[in-house]
Amino acid sequence: KVDNLEADWFYISSLAGSMETLEALVSYAAENHIKVAFNPGKDELAQPAKLKGLLDDIEVLQCNKEEMAQIVEGSTPEELAQHAAHYVPFAVVTDGPKGVAAVGEGKLVVGGMYEDAPVVDRLGAGDAFCSGVIAYLAQGRSLEDAIVFGSANSTSVVGHIGAKTGILKRDTELHDMPLKVTPFR
Repeated sequence: KVDNLEADWFYISSLAGSMETLEALVSYAAENHIKVAFNPGKDELAQPAKLKGLLDDIEVLQCNKEEMAQIVEGSTPEELAQHAAHYVPFAVVTDGPKGVAAVGEGKLVVGGMYEDAPVVDRLGAGDAFCSGVIAYLAQGRSLEDAIVFGSANSTSVVGHIGAKTGILKRDTELHDMPLKVTPFR
């Protein structure tokens, strides 16, 4: 049972396929005006009908290209993000070192790598990206800024061993990265 939680946002990752827990969290969030960012795991993705039934109450859906293809149709990150945007206000699709496509705020944002930095360990790269994007969106920053911060956070993490070393701080100075922004809808 979910009770007495106070938050502006929930960031939900894999729940080992417990759709009952996911439904309880998402329902509680909707009833209490809490925004939900969701990065489903393989066990949630194995239940696409139930997952789709919860998307009305999800603010941000983030997946890699292969995962999003289990939820919506499409073959490129851009197509997948556009199709997912029919279910959620923000859809973010990563494609590893090839970059990201995201839809939200009436635009499609496509970005490549933040910078070509040496990769020591890819562990935690996806989580660093997703948490960076959500941190900026939760602050009310633009989708473009969120993509840059998430990309920078991921780039920093893969330069170290382990999933947490290299996580960026709020006041980290960032440089621009190439983004293509086009209107959507």
